[in-house]
Amino acid sequence: METTERRSLRVGPISLLTLIIVISLAVMTVLTTTVQASHAMTTREQTSTTEGYLAETSAQTFLASLDETLGTVRASGTTSRSAALAATTSALPSLIADAQDAADGVTVTAQVTDDGVQATFSTEHGRTLDVEVEIGEDANYDITAWKLTTAQEQTDGGGTLWSGSSND
Repeated sequence: METTERRSLRVGPISLLTLIIVISLAVMTVLTTTVQASHAMTTREQTSTTEGYLAETSAQTFLASLDETLGTVRASGTTSRSAALAATTSALPSLIADAQDAADGVTVTAQVTDDGVQATFSTEHGRTLDVEVEIGEDANYDITAWKLTTAQEQTDGGGTLWSGSSND
């Protein structure tokens, strides 16, 4: 009978060291990817929050200027909506300029409506604050809308999620 010699797998110190290095590199790669993704998300959140505050600052400045304009109407003793709207219409360019000067990077558009003012405060990366103000008969105002939104960016990387038919 022939005897075959069986050799056992020898795991020496070099093999163990190599295995530990490979596992360590794999773990570091995963951690690096996670850190980079967290950093990118934090940067986007920081930009979004900063732009939200800039739009809010600009809108608050706009309202302070509007309140000052309506205050002059009230001080004159003429407290009608038509007088308040007329004063607001004539002061609108300076209201917009004050609001834009209050926060860099905010674009302000506004218009006087039949019963008040509609203003939009837009930032560079798509944050938009829409404000609607209703001017009353006593030349005071009420904020009827204050909505901060973010424009969604569409990329072509989405592809088709499901192209098959349903089995209903």
